[in-house]
Amino acid sequence: MQSDYLDFEHPLETLDASETGTDTQRHNLLKKLYQNLSPYQQLMLARHRDRPHFKDYLQTLFKNIIPLSGDRVTGRCPATLALMAEFEDQPVIVIGHQKGRSLQSRINHQYGMPNPCGYRMALRAFKLAEKYQIPILTFIDTPGAYPGIDAEIQNQSSAISENIMYLSTVKTPVINTIIGEGMSGGALGIGVGDHMLMLENSVFSVISPEGCAAILWNDASMKEKTAQLMQINATSLLKHGLIDQIIPEGKYHAAHVDWEGTFEQTKTHIRQTLKTLCDQPIKTTLAKRQKKLYQYGSLLSR
Repeated sequence: MQSDYLDFEHPLETLDASETGTDTQRHNLLKKLYQNLSPYQQLMLARHRDRPHFKDYLQTLFKNIIPLSGDRVTGRCPATLALMAEFEDQPVIVIGHQKGRSLQSRINHQYGMPNPCGYRMALRAFKLAEKYQIPILTFIDTPGAYPGIDAEIQNQSSAISENIMYLSTVKTPVINTIIGEGMSGGALGIGVGDHMLMLENSVFSVISPEGCAAILWNDASMKEKTAQLMQINATSLLKHGLIDQIIPEGKYHAAHVDWEGTFEQTKTHIRQTLKTLCDQPIKTTLAKRQKKLYQYGSLLSR
């Protein structure tokens, strides 16, 4: 049983609360419930409390994990993890955002909003990967970089831009995977690479629909219309060439009700992408990455 239900999940909540509901009824309902969702409903799923977070992927997909700690400048970021690990016997560097699930855990992790020291720690990891020719895997799930005064004092914008610049030319394969929210520079600080994977109910945008609606119409209640206009979902982004592949979220197309299926699909897509990138010369990888980045924002990518 879930710990939380969205408005459109009310039929599922009713069935789960019923003493007469059967596994077959739940299975049939789940198969129908997550079809033809609006972009805003997909955003709600991307934020769902029961959705698997970065640590869940880390524990399932990787082994021989060795964490890195701190940026060697200002300290540790509660929202960013950087690690050395093995993915199916392949050494990799893994960086991801961690939101936390309970209220206290979310507070402890700053709701997945990184400080500048998180981006500088990620940069340490990127340089380590390049030095030893280890592929980089990033997992993106953030509502944006931390907006506090301390973050500005520590030069948040510079930390993000340095990472974007470094990732654009780093001489090792880079695979980015959006597993939840991919918002603004908070996402781009670890979100530049050779291949962008995106879970089908995750989102990728310069700003949240609520924030955009408040700016354009001074009315946050326009959030659903705004989400539709912004085309923040995976289907629209794939159409415009801003991502490379969509990962199905298990047999029910919703990660929070099928963790195992989502992990298996994610593993398969990373495995295939990693093999393709590792089998080609690094000069080819860099040339393709440069071409891809230059097309962003142009009519050619639409």
